Amino acid sequence: MENQRRRRTSLIVALSVCCAVSWHGASRLHASVVDACQFSGTATEPITRGVVVPNFEGSNLRSMELRYGASAIGKYRITVEVHRGRYDGPLIAAPQTAYVDLSPYNMSVALPVIFDFGGAPVPDGDMLAIRQTATGPGQVFFDGGMGAAAVDPAPPTPPVEAFETVDTTPPLSSYQKARVGLTLIQDDLAGGCIPTITTLCIDNVPGDRRFEVTLDFNHAPSLHGSAFAVSTASLGVTNGGLFWFFSQSNPEMLVKVLNACSLNSRFWVFFNASTNVGYTMKIRDTSTGQVKSYFNPDNNMALPVQDTDAFVCP
Repeated sequence: MENQRRRRTSLIVALSVCCAVSWHGASRLHASVVDACQFSGTATEPITRGVVVPNFEGSNLRSMELRYGASAIGKYRITVEVHRGRYDGPLIAAPQTAYVDLSPYNMSVALPVIFDFGGAPVPDGDMLAIRQTATGPGQVFFDGGMGAAAVDPAPPTPPVEAFETVDTTPPLSSYQKARVGLTLIQDDLAGGCIPTITTLCIDNVPGDRRFEVTLDFNHAPSLHGSAFAVSTASLGVTNGGLFWFFSQSNPEMLVKVLNACSLNSRFWVFFNASTNVGYTMKIRDTSTGQVKSYFNPDNNMALPVQDTDAFVCP
């Protein structure tokens, strides 16, 4: 499948293949398309198949659109997981679930479903491995897209934007075909905290990303580095988040910043670290530039912190 790069200041038009698309205008948009692969309008691919995006060209994942049909009428529960690098790699945000009504009619007119991943950070150039699962009265299918190239079904070569695999067996299963119906959207970020895999952004008001949180750990004799941030925005929780050191399945710290301006004209910082690993946490108020630091010595059981004098309002 050939890659075609196009820059647009208008809405997406029909694309013959999966393309990377950017929107540029006189002012920064709230969100823009990172990848857009034309939908065929029919749901023919078993949901057990996987989708791989070899080279994500954004900085975060706000939402993903896929389209579905089913073999029997009824209500279905569809869950989408996005992993880094391989089908059993670290999750990018929490898995997202939608409850939708599907029918055999949708086999010829696939139903669009949008999954919101909360603007979870994704390093530029990362490979995404997408798994879909579903439960319901029948078998679920997704839109396999349009625009098979002459090389299809041969394994894709760069710069292909997305392809389908036979299933989701790690690391990346076996190649199926170089096309899939898919739209990926990112937030266009300006000002405030810029989220990364090691930077947690916490809101004061929804979407302002006012507080920037980083965490470094150090455990003798040789374990040290930057902790990995876990945004909970995709769960609707934007005033806090998590960090992990050694495994994503083992969160080490919950941190939140609360607006208590009506009580004592301060923002409060509360966190609880379930660890005896040494750490240094820094929180920056991007509105004022003020920074607060918190420490725990190595091999010392961390105590909960309730700092009710952390940052000055407003």
